[in-house]
This record gives sequence, C-alpha cells and structure tokens, in this order.
Amino acid sequence: MDSTVKQAKFIVILVVSIIFAIVVGGVIVSKITCKHDNEYEIKILEYKAPTCQKKGLTSGKKCTYCGKTLVRQEKIDKIPCKESDWIIDKHPSSAEYEGIHKECTMCGKVLKKEEVIIGTKGLNYSQNYDGTCCLFNDGIVDVENIAISTIYNEMVVTVIEYQAFSNNKALSIVMPNTIVRIESRAFYKCKNLTEINIPNSVVSIGQYAFYECESLKTIDLPENLTKIEQSTFYKCTSLESITIPKNVKEIEYSAFAYCQSLITIEYEGTVEQWNEISLDSGWNQSVPATQVVCVDGTVSIK
Repeated sequence: MDSTVKQAKFIVILVVSIIFAIVVGGVIVSKITCKHDNEYEIKILEYKAPTCQKKGLTSGKKCTYCGKTLVRQEKIDKIPCKESDWIIDKHPSSAEYEGIHKECTMCGKVLKKEEVIIGTKGLNYSQNYDGTCCLFNDGIVDVENIAISTIYNEMVVTVIEYQAFSNNKALSIVMPNTIVRIESRAFYKCKNLTEINIPNSVVSIGQYAFYECESLKTIDLPENLTKIEQSTFYKCTSLESITIPKNVKEIEYSAFAYCQSLITIEYEGTVEQWNEISLDSGWNQSVPATQVVCVDGTVSIK
C-alpha cells in the first residue's frame, strides 16, 4: 500500500476519532453540568397503586438527557384484601344451600367460609334495611336447644333483635358466625340458659342483653367488642368466670353487678391498657372477684 493511501486512511481515522471524542466529551460535560431545568427532558415515572397481590410504586422523575434519576420510585407494600359481604353458595342442581363465604372484592380470593346452620322451627325472621335478615321476638318457641339460622329466605341472618329470646326457657342457644349485633334484652331473664356461643363476628351487645341469666357459668366475649353496656350481665348469679377482650374501651354501670359467683375476671390486654378503660361506678357491684388478671400482671378492683 503506497504512502498516499496510508496517509489518507490515517487522516480519516483521526477525523472520526476527533469527532467521536468531541461528541462523547460533550455528552459527558453536558451530563455533569445538566441543570434538569428543561421540562421536555424530564420523564415522569408514574405512580403504581398497590393491590392485594402486587406491591406498588411511588411516582418519580428522571432526566432523559443525562439519565440521572431525580426522584427515586419507592416500593409500596401490598394492601390487605377487601372483604365482601356474605355470599350464599347454592347447590347447582337443587334449591339447597351449600354454605356461605366472603371473598376479596379485588382478587376474588375466598377469605371466610361457613357451613349453614339449619335453624330451629318456629323462629321468626324479617328483612333488614340492608338486605340482610334479623331474628325477632314473635312466636319464639320454648325448646331446650335452639339454633339460629345462618340463612333465611336467601338472606344472611346478621341481627338478634330486641327481646328476641326474652324469658325463653332454652338451655342452650347456638348462633351462626354471621351475627354482628345482639340488641338490648335479647336474652333477658333466660333463667335456664347454661350455654351460649357469642361468635367473633359480633361487634355490639345491647343493654340488659343477658340480664338475670342466672344459670350461665362462663362466657367468652368476641374480640371485636369495644364496650360492655349497662347491666349486660346483671345478676348472672352462676357466672364464675369472664374473659374481656383487649379491644374493650368502656364498661358501663352495673355491667356485672350482683354476679355473686364471679371470682375470675381475665383481661386479654396489659395492666396499662386495663387502666385506660372507662369504668362506670358499680360495674362490679357485689362481685367477689378482687382483681383483674391481665397478660402482664394483676389489677386490684376493690
């Protein structure tokens, strides 16, 4: 190859190298000196909402010119599943109920599932304003063992109405895990009642609900209960022990008054939490228990 060709090739390579160096150098200098003040060069990194299945991302910013991340996107934890109302599961080829369930309204995952309780004949139910069902007091039968229906006329039973079992002679009452409210005087003077389950679905129990249920020996209250209302367990003379959930913030007047066998009161919270509860005067009048047993100690109540 003659010297002229070699020289020309060298010049081309040199020119390309110089141009490349200028471009690269310019980019480097630009990146170093970029002020990120040109809105057309700023890319918005969009916010992504979290779901019950995937984490989300906060919004962010990035300079498309120099490539620098101006606002970093942060991960957002997944959110809890959102619980639906009770859904009735019907047998595909008959009119019978297979059960009920609650599912996540976002992902469809089944969150709770319950079997259907077939209620005692003779109990009366009516529709609530929200499309659920309540049990009311007309025609309540006096049998030894009573079961409250889970479903009535394709409605889920959620409420036990005022005086529904007042003066009933039943020995035991079973209620489904769909019940959310027990109204005032619901079991008023059920003097033979020895056994009753209060499901954790219950969020409120009305005044005088178990007034003079003198055969009840023990009862566990639902975790979601925040208040024990006036005279709820007044004169339950056989009641020997009670467990109070840590969510309870108030115990009203005469709630356990004249429970003359009540020697054990347990509280599922700490001593500090117990001392924060609003206790009305006379809540434990004539109760033999002298202390409340908390998870980390005891509190004197005399």
